[in-house]
This record gives sequence, structure tokens and C-alpha cells, in this order.
Amino acid sequence: MHSPLIENPTAFRNQYGPWAVIAGASDGTGEQFAHQIAATGINCVLVARRHSVLQALAANLEKTHGIETRVVVLDLSLPAAGQQLCKAVADLEIGLFVSNAGADTAGKLFTEGDLDTWHRLIHMNIHNPMDAAHILAQGMIARGRGGLLLMGSGQAIGGQPRTGVYSACKGFSLNLCEAMWTELKPLGVDVLSVVAPLMHTPTLQRTLGDLVDKIPGVMHADEVVRTSLEQLDTGPLYIFPTGIPGDDPEALMAARRGRIDNVLQLAKAMFEGG
Repeated sequence: MHSPLIENPTAFRNQYGPWAVIAGASDGTGEQFAHQIAATGINCVLVARRHSVLQALAANLEKTHGIETRVVVLDLSLPAAGQQLCKAVADLEIGLFVSNAGADTAGKLFTEGDLDTWHRLIHMNIHNPMDAAHILAQGMIARGRGGLLLMGSGQAIGGQPRTGVYSACKGFSLNLCEAMWTELKPLGVDVLSVVAPLMHTPTLQRTLGDLVDKIPGVMHADEVVRTSLEQLDTGPLYIFPTGIPGDDPEALMAARRGRIDNVLQLAKAMFEGG
């Protein structure tokens, strides 16, 4: 039976330390990732737009867990922000990258939303996480250890009205993670795409208001983050309940994992003559 690394702080720190980057760390799941990762003794780089919020979180982490922190104030919806982030941590040994920014707060039909809104959403969910993962993975490969965790959404499974661009972005992220897992796992680098559920977070509250209390099955951020960290060393994906009638998370995971196994066999036959 799988025993998650997160249950052994020393082993978790040896695989993913000494520094973790948490992009989108100001509140909700990002804040939970910071606390739960810091509890293992890993130092945290906190990335978001709100300096005062990040500074308060950094002080809390240092006091509570006795770790070091670094605050990087950055708008992750702007072009090349992923590359700027990597420059800001180039002097650190990054063993874990958590991409947590990316919620869609527009709630508009595709043709109603303006292109600037969609471009910012794509930068936040595709360009910048991809750039950061590509750059930070180089050091992880050289060290033979590390982890990439990209927070996704149940909307990665298929398109939905009023969130078309967002669901397309999350589909990109899911497919990229599955591909990276096949390439990086043999090199010692773990990859996980978290197909996350609706959660009680400040972002969801701002987006849906009082409607949040009327939606069944909304989960709490701390339990989602804990489960995500438990699945990190297994990968390549973990699907929480999507809330879509008829969706079976276990069956969806089994089908996608089965497909990955078949893809690996095909690739081996094509490129290795196996």
C-alpha cells in the first residue's frame, strides 16, 4: 500500500527541499500549501500580487514552523511572469514548484469576454506555469529529485459554459503534467496534476457570493491540499469529485492512467524498438 512521503517529513524534505515555490500563495489553497509544506521544514518562496498579505503569511510561517521565507510580489497574469519568477529565485535550490494561481473570476460567455481578459487567463494558467516548470525542472533533473505540482480543476475534463477558456487552460495543464510525468519520473522528479473540486476559498466566495452555500460537495482547502501532497509522489494526476452528474473520479483516473500506460508502451516500441 502506498505510504505518502508527506507522512514522513524528513523523507518529504529530502525529495522536495530545501526550498519550495508556491505561486498564488496569498490565501485559500495557496496559504494551505505554504503551511503544510513549511510544517515539513521546507523553506517557502511566496508569490502573489499583494505584498502585505504575503509578508504577514511569511512572518507566520517563520514563527510557527521555524523556516526561511522569501516574498516575490508578481502579477502572474502578465506576460513572462513565470520567467521573472525564476530569475527571482535563481540563487535558491528549488525542490518543489506549486502552481496554484489561475482562477477564472469572469464567468462570461466566450464571445462576451474581451480578449485581454482571456489573454491574462491564458498567461496565468498556461504560459507562466509552463515557463516556470520548464526552468525549475532543469535543476531538479540535475539533482535527481524534486516535484512539480500544478493545481487544476474538474473543468479540465471537458468544456463548460461561461468557463470555456479556463477549462481549455486546465485541459492543457492536465495533458502537460501527464506528459511530464512520463518523462521526468524516471529521472527522479515527481509530477502531479490536481483536478481540484470546488472549495471554500476567498476566490470562490468573491466569484459566487452567497451561491457558495447552496452548492453541494464544496470541500475545504486544507483537506484538498493534504490529499494533493499525499498524491505528489505517485502522480501523474488526482481527480477529486467534479460535481458533474455521472462523473466517476475513480473511473476517470483509471482510464487516463491506463491510457498513459498504453502511450508509454507505444513510445517504447516507436523510439526504443521494444
